Amino acid sequence: MRCYRYFKECRNCLAHKGGIADDKTEDAYKEFLVVATTTNLGVKEVPVHEPIIKGQPIKVELRGITGFCEIILKILTTLDAEFARSEKAEKEFLRRWKNAHVSPIFLTRRNIYQRENKIRGLVRKLQLPEPTTVSDLETWLLSKRLIF
Repeated sequence: MRCYRYFKECRNCLAHKGGIADDKTEDAYKEFLVVATTTNLGVKEVPVHEPIIKGQPIKVELRGITGFCEIILKILTTLDAEFARSEKAEKEFLRRWKNAHVSPIFLTRRNIYQRENKIRGLVRKLQLPEPTTVSDLETWLLSKRLIF
């Protein structure tokens, strides 16, 4: 999140302050420096970042923005994974399922690929991302008696 804040403050300076660093940008830079390692960020390369000094023009490089995109993807996938495991997510999934599928769905004993494709289609109707693996979801749907 410190990396995110650094780039967000740089963007704010570029968009609203003529590219001149302010206290917030300088503070965000100092906080980012503490964690700006491949180990801390969990990336192969730390996004390129230039020193920020209050009152001075900021410099943002394309390579830094590209690296920052990797950080954003990490944040999103982490949040998606955590949300998917939460009780609220389960309740929301059940609510959407019951609205879209009034009665339990009977899946014939087709081959595994047909069953998985059918389940993916049922999830698509909920306006949710398709599961990458279906076996755990199928087991859960069976346990909730949403499919047979």
